[in-house]
Amino acid sequence: MNPTRFVVRSSRLWGVLLGVQLLGGCSGFIAPDPEPGADPKELESMAKGAPCYFRGGIHFCAELSDADSDGVSDIKDHCPGTSKGIAVDSQGCPLDSDGDGVTDDLDRCSNTPRGVSVDEQGCPVDADGDGVTDDLDRCPDTPAGAKVNTEGCWVLVNLLFKSNQHEIETGSHGMLDEVVRVLKDNSAVRVEIQGHTDSVGSAGFNDTLSLKRAEAVRAFLIGKGVKAERLRAVGLGLRQPVATNDTEEGRARNRRVVLQPVP
Repeated sequence: MNPTRFVVRSSRLWGVLLGVQLLGGCSGFIAPDPEPGADPKELESMAKGAPCYFRGGIHFCAELSDADSDGVSDIKDHCPGTSKGIAVDSQGCPLDSDGDGVTDDLDRCSNTPRGVSVDEQGCPVDADGDGVTDDLDRCPDTPAGAKVNTEGCWVLVNLLFKSNQHEIETGSHGMLDEVVRVLKDNSAVRVEIQGHTDSVGSAGFNDTLSLKRAEAVRAFLIGKGVKAERLRAVGLGLRQPVATNDTEEGRARNRRVVLQPVP
């Protein structure tokens, strides 16, 4: 008996019918029926040389075929047609190592923390476009063009007032002119102007001083054409420090004016 051909036990007609039946699920020519206990490497070689092989009445095309060459056979591949060179999981689908919903081959920001919203490139979203992603942004909805700190807050750094007074130093007018530009470019934005101080002096003194400084900033912006109803001034004194008051550097950081967008 020739092992490379189908065994015909009764008649040539039966063999023809059997051959037609076995061809039903395959295309191309029929590979020879492998010998029982054939080496797996031989079977793999056969699969590459022909679309399928048979053992008895059962065809094994899908078990060995891997059309996209991703290492997962077609019968188990849930993501057929994966591009060459893309790492896949046990189901043949591209990996998403950080679980952000964007597969590794498309992910430009790998290792995104769990739960962080990402864009189509797998990078954390920055909804207000201030350069600080939403997962780190403590001040969302900052208007376009505003200069923010590392926490995404619109803070007027080094805005200078005369010592223990609320009169704005002339050298800080340029900084406030930039605020005017941003507010005029974003005409629907309303802001709360928050005055903050260091801990030098009594709480009552600092509450009053911080309010007067916030009001001075408000008056400056109104004088430059920003509508008064868009601006609200509050004094928070020494109650919300962002640094230690034990050093001059820390106290300087605490003396600040924050522009907080409000509904």
